[in-house]
Amino acid sequence: MRSLCRRPLPRELVLPLRFIKWYGTSVTLGAKSQETLEDGPQHRTDRHLLVADDKNILVYNVEDAQWQATVKGAAGNTGKIAHVDFGYTPDEVFVLPEFGVKATIWSLPSGRRVEIRDPKILQKAYDYRPATGHLAILTRPNTHDILLVLTPDTYEPIIDIELSTTDAQGLKWSPDGRWLAVWDTASAGSKVLIYTADGQLFKTFLGAKENNAVELGVKSVEWNPLSGSVVIGDFGENVTILSTTFSEITLFKHRSTVSSPEAIVWQEEINAAKDRSYTIARQPTISPTYEPFPLNGMDSSGISALDFNMDGTLLSTKSDTMPSTIWIWSLKTTKLAAVMIHHAPVKSIHWHFSIHDLLLIHCATSEPTVHIWRESWDFPQILRPEANDLGGKLKASWLGTEGDVLRLMLSGTSKCAIGQMTVQGQQIPWQEEHDGNNEISGLGPEDMFDEGNSFDLSPVKLCDGHTQDDLLDKVEDTFQYRNQNRILT
Repeated sequence: MRSLCRRPLPRELVLPLRFIKWYGTSVTLGAKSQETLEDGPQHRTDRHLLVADDKNILVYNVEDAQWQATVKGAAGNTGKIAHVDFGYTPDEVFVLPEFGVKATIWSLPSGRRVEIRDPKILQKAYDYRPATGHLAILTRPNTHDILLVLTPDTYEPIIDIELSTTDAQGLKWSPDGRWLAVWDTASAGSKVLIYTADGQLFKTFLGAKENNAVELGVKSVEWNPLSGSVVIGDFGENVTILSTTFSEITLFKHRSTVSSPEAIVWQEEINAAKDRSYTIARQPTISPTYEPFPLNGMDSSGISALDFNMDGTLLSTKSDTMPSTIWIWSLKTTKLAAVMIHHAPVKSIHWHFSIHDLLLIHCATSEPTVHIWRESWDFPQILRPEANDLGGKLKASWLGTEGDVLRLMLSGTSKCAIGQMTVQGQQIPWQEEHDGNNEISGLGPEDMFDEGNSFDLSPVKLCDGHTQDDLLDKVEDTFQYRNQNRILT
């Protein structure tokens, strides 16, 4: 494993960083990662890296030491950055501020920006259409949710729909771009709207058809990457599988007492020497449960993770009332294939991007540890680096493969460890990578908040890019965003 580049961070950035993202992925510090894969690992074809703190963004090309883009005060005068990611291309950056006045799409080559008024401040409130790059975004300018679909590059509105939702919580394009799913708040029941690409309402799903069932609302939605079917996780313990015509096929129930003859239940054990291993649990077995509690004002119960493998034949799920357990379902048989019960809550799960039945599980253990499951192995594997102190909160992710050697990374705030194993499950000694220390000073005084273009009724605004020097001669206006953004290329 060789280092591609080392870049000292500028003094404008405040450590610790809040966001580190590769183009083509959605990896946020403190949140799980989800990779979008179609016809192979797309995120490996580009080398653009985004890092950001509360206000400033830097974008690097790791294969071109001379290329760098900087966006200062990326959220303007509307508070801190709540969410940031690449746009449809690595030349664009999408920013959501914490107060929700506007979303901003920055063009890195030109310094121009597009502003979208009144976006819903949800990480799942926008999505780019595969293949074409049309942006679908949820806004709420008044008492109703609005679905906007904007053209690529120019971001001109071509679809403007008032939704029948109470408080829409997210949207997602299908992998083929033919459908758009929008789901409502839990208080409205299990309501999911399916739209065609041209904005026509095709179907409304109102929950699984069970006698006397109480609908607890939609918590998560995911599309099968190949078949085009959709799965819906609720705030109870159920996952509903819909067909390609959006009719219910089956219901996956997550019960604390596991009794499924066709599934293998793997239970983690720790011996006196603190060595970890998996054993096959006798059924019926009980998965540890926890009383759900509100987190950041949100109910922590329900199905919080829905992750398909690369070919859409396996689905991994996690229920927040059983946070140390991962369920693996076969979409070929619509049966439970395996259950993984751990000693600590699961932080993240990641399917491998080229091996369809290989799953990485990262738990909140006291020492650096990763768990690996593969359907063809006799036993799952547990990997631990020799160094126990990687610093700070740990993140686990897959890296590339070389021949029959798999690589993964376990990273902290000061250094990372590179794990290796063969595709047959044989472990190889870890490698350690150290980072130098960077002393970063804080930013200057925070921008004052003002109401901005509250009198401009257009939902989308196109602005020219300016350097900081261009603004010195301008008179500040209380009813204008004071543009303190600049792009350096």
